[in-house]
Amino acid sequence: MAIQRRSGAAVLRRRVTTYAVATDVVVALGIGLIISSVVGWIVFAVGLVVAAVIYYNFTQVMKTRGYS
Repeated sequence: MAIQRRSGAAVLRRRVTTYAVATDVVVALGIGLIISSVVGWIVFAVGLVVAAVIYYNFTQVMKTRGYS
């Protein structure tokens, strides 16, 4: 198996997904500390769903355009 260069689209997908998850963690922790830990966990779960949708959409666009 040959080593392949990472495509720009794959790097972008990973970067956007990483930023979405990192933002989710920071916001959920902040809300958990300020308001309530239960609300923080709910925001965290919703944020993970949003990050998964972003990742799925990037994957579909990459397949449609022939990047993967």
